[in-house]
Amino acid sequence: MEETVDLRNQPELKIVFKTNEFEVIDLSDPKNNGSYSFSSLNKVALNAEKANWWFSAFTVVVEFFVGSGSAKIYKNKAYLNLNMDKRDLKIWLIDADFEKAKRATDLLSKKRVFA
Repeated sequence: MEETVDLRNQPELKIVFKTNEFEVIDLSDPKNNGSYSFSSLNKVALNAEKANWWFSAFTVVVEFFVGSGSAKIYKNKAYLNLNMDKRDLKIWLIDADFEKAKRATDLLSKKRVFA
């Protein structure tokens, strides 16, 4: 049985789950595209977007001395990290549905265990 998790429409990002493998379709980063076996998948990690406080604090100090007053909070973008036998994929989740990314992560983790 095949299942597809659409993470983003523009540019298209989806993961298609098949019986023994999964396919990544990532039009924003074509090097991630391909079909991969569940048995080669070692680790799945979902990293949420979070503030980079050290860099943000540094820019506040610099902005104070420069005087431009445009300091802001910088964030590390969310991504899905897939560690496999011969390759690691880092799939950026910019403008993607994070709840669907959680679901894809759960499916990948479950399939990895049973492969």
